[in-house]
Amino acid sequence: MSMDKFDIKYLSNKTGGDISLNRILNQYVPKTELSKFILEKALKGTVIYKFGDDVYSKNRIAILSGVHGNELAPQIASLHIMEKLNSLDSSKIDGIIYIIPFVSPYSSMRNSRYFDGRDLNRMASISGNISNDLVQYFKNIKVDAVGDFHSTAPNANPGVEAVFSTKKPSKLSYEIASHISENVGSKLIAYENAGNVFNGALEDELNLNGIPAVTCEVLSQNGHLNNKSLKQSLLQMNSYLDYFNMIL
Repeated sequence: MSMDKFDIKYLSNKTGGDISLNRILNQYVPKTELSKFILEKALKGTVIYKFGDDVYSKNRIAILSGVHGNELAPQIASLHIMEKLNSLDSSKIDGIIYIIPFVSPYSSMRNSRYFDGRDLNRMASISGNISNDLVQYFKNIKVDAVGDFHSTAPNANPGVEAVFSTKKPSKLSYEIASHISENVGSKLIAYENAGNVFNGALEDELNLNGIPAVTCEVLSQNGHLNNKSLKQSLLQMNSYLDYFNMIL
């Protein structure tokens, strides 16, 4: 496995966890050297992986998963996307793709929605936690868009496969979500203004800070996943990449 096709950066050293201890999640982890490397790095905290070459850079976009550690399908889907990107020559990636497969490895290890007793998707407006750190980091490096990938249990909110977006202040949020909805079949949920419905959500805080963002959900019981939910999360991620024509 080549290690020179991506760069890594630790965003936090407070969130580390041994993801292999989550037996349900670990059985779906690809048995590859790359995934082994990623799990080893997660022991020390939240890691950002950067694929692509600035020489070819047009768009700079990000994929997040594991904001809720018990939403498993997108975390495994992120690993598959990383395997795909790592197999490509950098010149085949038309821009920069940042991937955080495990936003809170400790939560993923414990198969828990929460980190330190708090829902990270309600904390993005408050400084001093990993969610707000993400907002500030992506603002500082001027990414063009962020996709935050989740799963939802039946009878929860939204309880169906969906993609969330807002029309203001960033129309691009809505346009990305519409593209994913049309291509994958996920229900399109669009709010008029960011920040009015979900206080402290990553997607909303990113949009409010001038970074177009969407939240993608697939249907899966909390703390579990199956091949269908994994497939749908992969389709959502690939459609998100396709919107920006990231892979040549």
